[in-house]
Formats: sequence, C-alpha cells, structure tokens
Amino acid sequence: MRVQLKYFAVVVPVVGLLSGLFFITLQYFFDVVTPLVSGEMAYGQPGYYEYQAAKDLAIIVLAVLFVLIIAALYLAHRWHTKMVRVLGPRPGGYPGKWQRWLGTVSDPGDVTGGGPRGGRRIKEELQHRNED
Repeated sequence: MRVQLKYFAVVVPVVGLLSGLFFITLQYFFDVVTPLVSGEMAYGQPGYYEYQAAKDLAIIVLAVLFVLIIAALYLAHRWHTKMVRVLGPRPGGYPGKWQRWLGTVSDPGDVTGGGPRGGRRIKEELQHRNED
C-alpha cells in the first residue's frame, strides 16, 4: 500500500503540472491558429508573421510537454514495478489470478489445478459432465 501511495505522490503532482501546462499551451495554440484559419489574419497583413511564429513555438512546446508526460509516466511505472518486485509475493502467499487460471497452484478454490487434490482427474470429470 505504501508503494502505491508513494507512486501517486510522485505521479499526480508531476503529471498534473505537466498536463496543466500542456492544456494551457493547447488553448494558446487554438487562440493563435483561429485567426489564421478563419481568414482574419491573411498573408501580408501586419502581425501575420508573429502569429505564424507563435503557432510554431506553441507546436514545439506542446511536443516537448507531451514527451515529458510520457517519460514521467514511463519512469514512474518502471519504478513502481521494481518496488513491487522488491517487496516479493503477497502476505499469506495468495497467488495471482493468472496462476489459478493456468492451474499451476494448489488452491482450495481451484477446481482444475493443483497436484495434491488430483486436479487432472477432477478436470476430466467436469469435462465429461459438461459433454452430457
């Protein structure tokens, strides 16, 4: 539980700040591009080149922020999986659902798997019952 809290304590502020800057820059980009697309600002008018330069700068800033958001999420995910591996298996030894599905674990609730209870025999009996 502490690993998840540390993960969210790092991810939420960093990604929240970067996402906020991303959306503010996206709004600025739309504000700059709207006069260019609608025809209010045409080639040759005063301020046209300033709008084009602002549009280009906004695109560059948006790309950099997008890459930073993806990098922050990737690094946080790597850190989280590393910390979970360091912690080891869950207390009590409860297996993951995929292990129960594969039948590799002897679990009291597992009908098809597990060596001590004769899982193959029970599995075959269940298959024969379903065929009838």
